Amino acid sequence: MRPSLRDIQETDRYLLQEMTAGERRVYEARLLTIPDLPEKTAHQSRVHQLIRWLARRDKRRQLDALHTRLLQDQHFAHQLQQIFK
Repeated sequence: MRPSLRDIQETDRYLLQEMTAGERRVYEARLLTIPDLPEKTAHQSRVHQLIRWLARRDKRRQLDALHTRLLQDQHFAHQLQQIFK
C-alpha cells in the first residue's frame, strides 16, 4: 500500500476511534511532532462530517418520498388522521 493511503487509513482509524489505546497515544505523539499531520487530520475530519451530512440528506429524501407515497394511500391517510384527531 502506498504511504499516502496508509496515512489516510491510519487517520481514519484515529478519527473513528478504532485504535487501541497504545496506537492512539502513538498517533497523538505524531500529531505533535509531524508539522502537517494536524492539518491533514482536521481536513479528513471535515470530510467525515460531510459524508455524514450527505448520508443524512439522502436518508431524509428517502423518508420524504416514503411519506409522500404513504399519504397517497387513502386508507393509510385516513388511519393517520384518526390517530391525530
